[in-house]
Amino acid sequence: MFKAQLKSSGKAALNTAAQIPALNDIFGGMPTGTEFDWGLGGILTLTPFKGRSSGTLSWGGLPNLLLYIDRYVS
Repeated sequence: MFKAQLKSSGKAALNTAAQIPALNDIFGGMPTGTEFDWGLGGILTLTPFKGRSSGTLSWGGLPNLLLYIDRYVS
């Protein structure tokens, strides 16, 4: 679930789309410049930021549900 699955072209497209504010909000409102990939269980955050480690898996849906699994929280 936590292994990156996208080829370089798909990863580039995902990261370009993530810079669009409305789409970034769908991903959970990550800081600008955060790098993403896709795992089997959801979107992988590859850039660590306050409160989340690199490799965090996130998923969202209706009604405004957002979950994430950060396996490296200390």
